[in-house]
Amino acid sequence: MKDVVHIGPAGSPRKQVKKGGCRSRNRIRGWWLASMLGTMGAGCGLPAEGLEPGSCGDRVDNDGDYSFDCDDPGCAGAPECQGMGVGATDKGGIGFDTGDTGALEPTSPGDEDAQPVTGSCNENQYTLNFDDGTQLVLNAWVWQEGWGGAHLVGMATNGADGCAVASEFFTSFSGYDTWFFQIDLPTVPGAGDVVRIQDADSATGTDGTARLENLATGALETSQDGGRMAVQQAALGAVFTASDVYTRMSGGTAPQGDLVACWCDATPIGPAPDDDGGRD
Repeated sequence: MKDVVHIGPAGSPRKQVKKGGCRSRNRIRGWWLASMLGTMGAGCGLPAEGLEPGSCGDRVDNDGDYSFDCDDPGCAGAPECQGMGVGATDKGGIGFDTGDTGALEPTSPGDEDAQPVTGSCNENQYTLNFDDGTQLVLNAWVWQEGWGGAHLVGMATNGADGCAVASEFFTSFSGYDTWFFQIDLPTVPGAGDVVRIQDADSATGTDGTARLENLATGALETSQDGGRMAVQQAALGAVFTASDVYTRMSGGTAPQGDLVACWCDATPIGPAPDDDGGRD
């Protein structure tokens, strides 16, 4: 049997989730309905996009085939997609084309006109949507470069400076005791790049991975295939901004939103990657 991990928000018992293999079916948006109806998408048993009302306008790749909302053929008949055509999904001005490789890329330079993500790195509205209906806002985001890659951490600091909180915790392991969300990218992306966030076992090339951990309970979720971020800025020593940052997590949590991260030397960068970059 695969490893079993207990997951859930602080103080909230959760079901067991097997790590590895197909993506967890313990996800929001009515996956159980799809399994009952026998209508499955391409993503290892996920329901086809467009099966559930509203799924063609939620900015989520519900079936894990790297086509979002009205870009997905399953949404061709959805009311919100009428008269739009493939590639017309509204993602803040960014269009995506999977091409023959499955890689997410801006469809053309003219599509890179998303509304700029602005604001303070301590006043983000990035949200963890837990599968029991509860939410947690990760208001503070920090990042730094390490081993050639970009490493971002989001925390719920109740207004406290994110870098100060990270510095205290990652030096003395005190001062922070709830969920933190870490995204690791093997390279520092450029403005306009769209980066996939994948399961660690299937990530290749420039794909990123993510982990979500509750420091009070030890609960841990890891990224599954089907996430992504649209990078707007990644200035070394300065600010990292990205829009529509969405990941699928192994325990059913759906982190989603825009983010502004400030440079912080206390951001964990993890161990040095293998000689091959840790990717197949």
